Amino acid sequence: MKTMRVRKMIKEYISVKPRSTKEILDHINSRSKHGTNLQILGNILGKDKDIVKVGTTKISDEEHGSRNGHYKICVWALRPGVEITTNKTNVNEKR
Repeated sequence: MKTMRVRKMIKEYISVKPRSTKEILDHINSRSKHGTNLQILGNILGKDKDIVKVGTTKISDEEHGSRNGHYKICVWALRPGVEITTNKTNVNEKR
């Protein structure tokens, strides 16, 4: 699977605490050689069964040099019962 490394990085990052889409994207792109783009990240976050959307947060465009207002972005976390392990599968479900 092409996105296995990105999935692993996301799950490790959000296992500490829930993170916004922008925080996840910045984390992946700062820590990997090739990074990812928002479209691939959105597909992973939306389709992976171990990752759940827990809410939204507002951010302002002023952080990016524009004054067009505020917009909402999603906040993501691991599904309850999922833990990160160091074996080859990397994510195991507690039963």
